[in-house]
Amino acid sequence: MTFDIKGFANAVNESRLATEEGKLVIITRTGDREEHYIDSELIGNDGFLAKTIEWRSNGKKINKDIYHIKSVNGISKDKFK
Repeated sequence: MTFDIKGFANAVNESRLATEEGKLVIITRTGDREEHYIDSELIGNDGFLAKTIEWRSNGKKINKDIYHIKSVNGISKDKFK
């Protein structure tokens, strides 16, 4: 079974934090919390070596490898396996 990166990105884009507050709250695999404000929709990239999520924050492009993420905006990545 493969990971549905695009489905995960769509679910995050439709979350209340993203739509109403323009914010991403990422919980990493190690339990750290990161907050980012978003200028664009989250995009899921299904790369050859790694699956990443990408967005723009304050005009800057940001990428995160999905391997290092536990959840975004309360949406667990495990639901998309």
